[in-house]
Amino acid sequence: MIKKEDSASPDTARSKPNPGQKQAPARGPAPLIDPTNSRSSEVVLIIDDEEIVRTACSGILSRAGYRVMTAADGKSGIELFDQMAAETRCIMLDLSMPYLRGNVVFARLKAIDPTVPVYVMSGYCDEQIVRDFTAAGVSGFVHKPFQPETLIEAVKKADREVTRTVANL
Repeated sequence: MIKKEDSASPDTARSKPNPGQKQAPARGPAPLIDPTNSRSSEVVLIIDDEEIVRTACSGILSRAGYRVMTAADGKSGIELFDQMAAETRCIMLDLSMPYLRGNVVFARLKAIDPTVPVYVMSGYCDEQIVRDFTAAGVSGFVHKPFQPETLIEAVKKADREVTRTVANL
């Protein structure tokens, strides 16, 4: 006697909806939105020559409640910051970019507004680079690759820096 076997695997059979059974809502990644964050009018400026980094940072920070502006190189980042300095909460700056290196861009950004928090993003920071940027007033370093929480924490730290700076005026 030959038995006809069902061609559906047990996993496939379970994934088919039963007309009388309620579907559980689809679960995606937990949102990163902080309901206590009302920073929608403040801008985080991302200056990085890698599109994938700009896109990832923009998505992460947008979901966390921030407005994000991006620039693909140092020159356009400086120009954008010059136009939006009053609205800019902090800047995430790539260290290694073509045309203008991160240290030159950093100096020009600080010339526009010496109080703006600037975080250097890099996959490589030797001790001398860290010392030089720290002495120049960088707010911190975000080492690539990073987790979304690391980026959000850097921006929150910038919020605290700006709050202290404003309180001391």
